[in-house]
Amino acid sequence: MLTISRPRADRLDITLSGSLDSDQMRTGLDQLTKEAASITHGKMLYTISDFEMPTLGAMAVEFYKMPQMLGLIGKFDKCAVISDTAWIRKAAEIEGMVFRTLAIKSFSAAEIKAAEIWLDTDVSADGFDGMVNIVEETKNPARNMPLGIFITLAIATLLYFLVASVAVLVLPLDELARSTAPISLLFERLTGISPLAITLIAIGATLNGVVIQTILASRILYGMANTGRLPKALATLNSRTRTPVLATVIVAAGTLIFALFFPIRLLAERTSQVVLVVFVLINLSLVRIKWRGDPAPEYTFTVPAVVPVIGLLTCFIMLVGPFLIAS
Repeated sequence: MLTISRPRADRLDITLSGSLDSDQMRTGLDQLTKEAASITHGKMLYTISDFEMPTLGAMAVEFYKMPQMLGLIGKFDKCAVISDTAWIRKAAEIEGMVFRTLAIKSFSAAEIKAAEIWLDTDVSADGFDGMVNIVEETKNPARNMPLGIFITLAIATLLYFLVASVAVLVLPLDELARSTAPISLLFERLTGISPLAITLIAIGATLNGVVIQTILASRILYGMANTGRLPKALATLNSRTRTPVLATVIVAAGTLIFALFFPIRLLAERTSQVVLVVFVLINLSLVRIKWRGDPAPEYTFTVPAVVPVIGLLTCFIMLVGPFLIAS
C-alpha cells in the first residue's frame, strides 16, 4: 500500500507497506506528482514498514515514471526516512549522497519524534563574532568593538522579537503554521503590496550578508598568512585599496563552489555547527586564561570568569543538543 498525505503546505507524508501491484504504484505516483506540484522548499516524511518487493508490473510503472519522479526531487529540501530495516536506512543515506540538493536522514520507527524535529529545524547562525576580524580597521577598537557587538546583538534580538510578535498577533496561528513564506504573508497582509517587494528586500539583504562574510573570511586568511600559518601571498595587500585581494578572491570562489554544488540548508547547518565548535574552544581558552590568572593586556575588554563558563556550557549544549534529541 502506498499512501500520500499533505499535512502542511510545505510537507508530504508518504507511507509504504507491503508489496505494490501496477495499479497501486500508478495511483500512488500520480497522487505524489499532484500533491508535490505546488510545493517549493518542501519537507518529506517517508515511512516504510513491512517492505516487500513490488510486482514486475509495478516496477515497470516506476521505471516509466522515473524521469517525472526525479524532477520532483528539486521541490524538496529535506526527507526523513522512517524504517526499522537497517539496509533501507543505509540505502536512504546513500541516496542522500547522490542527490546533493536533497538532505536525507534515516530514523528507526521509535525515532519518529526526532525525525519530526529534524524536518522542522532550520539551523542558521550568522556570526556577530565576525566583526572582530576587522578590528584592525576600527578606530579605538578597545572601546568601539565590544560596544558595536553588544549594540548589534541588542538591535537584532529586538527586531526578531518584534517581527515574531506582530506575526502571531496579525495572522491566525493555523494560517501562519501552514505558510511556507510567513514573512511574505505578513508583509502582504499588513501592506496590501505584492510579496515580491519583500522578496527583493530579502535578496538584497542576503547579498549584503554574503559580501560582509566574504570580507571577514578574507581577513582571517590575511591574518593567518601574516603570522606564517598560511602562504605569505595571502597577506599581500593591493597597493591602491590596501586590502588582501587574493584572499578575497579565494574566499569568493570557495563560496561560489559551495553554493552551486551543495544544498544551502545543509551548508547553513554545518556552518552553524562549526561556529559553535569555535565558540566552545574560545570560551574554553578564556576559562583557562582566567584559571591561570594571566594578566590582561593593556586596553583589553575583560569580563568576569563566570561569563566564559556560561558561554562554554551554552554553546556546548546547543552543539550536542540536536544530536542527543535525534538519538
